[in-house]
Amino acid sequence: MTAVLTPYTDTPENRTRLLEFYRLVYSTAPWIWEEKRWEWQTFGNPRVTKGSNDIWILTDDNGELIGHNVFLHYPLRIGGKQYDGLCSANLVVKPGITGRGLGRMMIQKNEELGGVPFAIGMTDNSYSAFGKQGWYIVHHIRLYSQIVHPWPNLLYLKLSLWKAVLAWPFLFLGKTLSSFYAATVPKSFAGITTREIESFDPALDPLWNFFLGGYAFYFERTAEMLNYKFATRTDVRHSRMLFEKNGKVVGYGVCRISKNPVRKISMGRIVDMVLDPSLGDSFAVWVVGYMRRHLLAEGVDGLAGIASSDSMKRAYRRNGFWFSRVERSGIKETDFSMEELARQYADQWYMTLADADLDDYW
Repeated sequence: MTAVLTPYTDTPENRTRLLEFYRLVYSTAPWIWEEKRWEWQTFGNPRVTKGSNDIWILTDDNGELIGHNVFLHYPLRIGGKQYDGLCSANLVVKPGITGRGLGRMMIQKNEELGGVPFAIGMTDNSYSAFGKQGWYIVHHIRLYSQIVHPWPNLLYLKLSLWKAVLAWPFLFLGKTLSSFYAATVPKSFAGITTREIESFDPALDPLWNFFLGGYAFYFERTAEMLNYKFATRTDVRHSRMLFEKNGKVVGYGVCRISKNPVRKISMGRIVDMVLDPSLGDSFAVWVVGYMRRHLLAEGVDGLAGIASSDSMKRAYRRNGFWFSRVERSGIKETDFSMEELARQYADQWYMTLADADLDDYW
């Protein structure tokens, strides 16, 4: 079989074909092939030339669609320098034909398009493929979760009935203990006030990146990108919070509530936060607790968030996020060395769910 990798051209016929492919490979993730959301992801990014897209498709000898990859544009700051980042997302090959180097073709295309290629949340298969291409793999970032209602979470895991029944008491006990522990987090922080905002103010862009200046690598927060990601979507609901201390802005947080109609579970995510590091670990603990309570009030079945620094990991654990897993991520080094940056900076990579933000974290 000969595979050909070509850029996607948006026509009614091609769109129907592509969304049908999504339905095949993402059968349990209907949000991925919801058309309005797809249009937002594909054509809404302000860093993409209007009318164009960065979707690449693999076809076989018969012209059948057998693979897909999309490259999301992000403004990055690495070692104090600005870069154009290309995040590899939804790299997928049709079931039954993996292991033939098809994923490698798409990874190589990512490297050829310029900018800095990176990827978040690698699967076991893609992790191997990226590693063989010489990407720098990061293993210290973790996805944290907290169970609120055990039964929907057990159904999501597709356990047999008897296994679910046996597991339920353990999850219930864990949920109860973590809830009691999280309840001891203070509900107020000296001098801090919180207000919800409709959108992000460009005048605050320098402040967010000043707060993140201690990290070697991060997605550069700008009002343009933050509003695109958190104020223009209609398929999910975001809450945007601004934190102030004595009238001075000291951070923001974003929460999302979304539902998986196939798995019948609702998820509350702490999607993004940028905080004044001078306020210390206790402030991070309080912010995670504040957003946790905000999401719980919406009746979600579970909570999730990503942490990369030791400070943020402690903040999640202190709030009862006791279940976690490594969120392997990678980057193709260009004119910088991640190991060298790790020696120069106290923290290597600042990451939240906002870095990929494609609703694939359940």
